[in-house]
Amino acid sequence: MIKAVLFDLDDTLLLSDKDAFLGTLRERLEAYWATTLNLDRTAFPLQDVVDALTGLATPHTTNQAAFRQAFLQVVPHLHPHTLEEASARFYTQQYADLRALTRPDPLARTLVESLLQAGWMVAIATNPLFPAAAIEARLRWANLDPLELDFARITHAQNSHFSKPQPEYYAEIIAHLGLEPGEVIMVGDNWRNDVLPAARLGMHTFWINDKSPRTAEEPAHPMQAGTLMDFARWALAEEGLHQLTPPPMQTHQVLPRLVGNVGALFGLIETMPIRYWTQRPDPREWTPLEIVAHLRDSERSVQRARLITILEQDNPFLSVSKPPPQPGHFHVETEDGVALAHEFWQERQQTLALLEQLSAPEWQRPARHSTYGPTSLLEMAIFTARHDQLHITQFCQTLGKCE
Repeated sequence: MIKAVLFDLDDTLLLSDKDAFLGTLRERLEAYWATTLNLDRTAFPLQDVVDALTGLATPHTTNQAAFRQAFLQVVPHLHPHTLEEASARFYTQQYADLRALTRPDPLARTLVESLLQAGWMVAIATNPLFPAAAIEARLRWANLDPLELDFARITHAQNSHFSKPQPEYYAEIIAHLGLEPGEVIMVGDNWRNDVLPAARLGMHTFWINDKSPRTAEEPAHPMQAGTLMDFARWALAEEGLHQLTPPPMQTHQVLPRLVGNVGALFGLIETMPIRYWTQRPDPREWTPLEIVAHLRDSERSVQRARLITILEQDNPFLSVSKPPPQPGHFHVETEDGVALAHEFWQERQQTLALLEQLSAPEWQRPARHSTYGPTSLLEMAIFTARHDQLHITQFCQTLGKCE
């Protein structure tokens, strides 16, 4: 059952000539930085910086930090704070001029409100290459003011660690929402950025293709397609969202989820006050520090160990793992939470290295689980991703109770 609808923004909910908009934005930004920062405009081609972002993407580096890193590689003498201040002034003083290049889709507001009123979560999954101020401004231009609409998430450069077309970008979103890929549908106009990576993760998709016709090299679309009006009619009047069932598990869904989940965890950590690490609002629950310690320890001694057992033994019997320590018995009170999260990521990288080398038959190796019955390595790898999400949700809920 679908529980959340993700919308792309540009040319999905906000109409524009995307090439003209991005071209004008690039020219204005480069000119502004050249004047404000006293730089040679040809020394920092903005597109080269943007293209470098994917190579710099890690679960513990936000897109804003990656952009700053890429920019300063081109202009190494510039102080990071100087760049941040200049960029903030641009979005405050000049960005609004670009509104003339856009126009709201008259259906967008009604559609979003109808979905929210019907009980679905709605998130804005726009490519998070720009700061929150820019994304929120474009939402207002689309008559979708985030102060008036209860969006479950709006992706931007400060809260995202990946970008389109990386499937990890979508995995990070659904981890924050606490959902499975099959419980989410992505609605967008761009085949490469919106449809393919979301479908690869196991999400449903609806391709807004009235502005972006399929090219010859693109395969036949296996899911829904049409205009935004077609989506509204299908989703609401025809109750199409109620008719979707989760797609089957596929091996290519696993690695992006295992990476995107870590990005979601770091996203929570990056905005958390330091004092929260050792708070225990509920005496029966773990502290944030203990949750991260459990993820690290479980990755090493339970999750990856179980996968290795399936690889090394023929149809092994997997017993229930030893219960983790009770609240207050982790003995990590003096440890650094961020360092623990990085240790978890290091453990996860070893798991990823193990999975990356598997052949198709190895993914399907069987096992018998004491709770779940007959299973496979693929299903246990998906279980690891679900284990992540369970504790990411727990982490988020604990933060909500901290003071």
